[in-house]
Amino acid sequence: MQQTKTLLPFSFLLGCFLMLPTWLLGQDFEEVQKVVASDRMTIGAEFGYKVDVSGSYAVVSVSADSQPFEKAIYVFERNENDEWIEVKKFRPDDQILESDFGHDIAISGNIIVAGDRREPRDSNGNNPREIAGAAYVYERNAQGEWQ
Repeated sequence: MQQTKTLLPFSFLLGCFLMLPTWLLGQDFEEVQKVVASDRMTIGAEFGYKVDVSGSYAVVSVSADSQPFEKAIYVFERNENDEWIEVKKFRPDDQILESDFGHDIAISGNIIVAGDRREPRDSNGNNPREIAGAAYVYERNAQGEWQ
């Protein structure tokens, strides 16, 4: 039996090239600002553990806050001078020693979600299950305040 080779059409190959991420096409980026937490006191806090951006807002998590094993997320807003300014810090009220708050974070418009894969309790603080996990949702209100 004779084998035949199928060649991909040029238009398909060109389409694949056009869909490559811009960093593969040699686009250069320049650092415009370095941001840090306003209360950075802990050695090994790992600010920047996770980062997400939506429009003029960025959310950044740390793996350990100013108290041992306490974790937090910080919200930054880009102002009219294109500077990123810290506007809010979130830490769950019910954080436990083994918390992994901020292990995953996402921001979309006026909503932030922070995951804690180790949170054992339900939304009422009851019904403990080992490493059950939880997601904390924060929202920016009509006055522009994150809560």
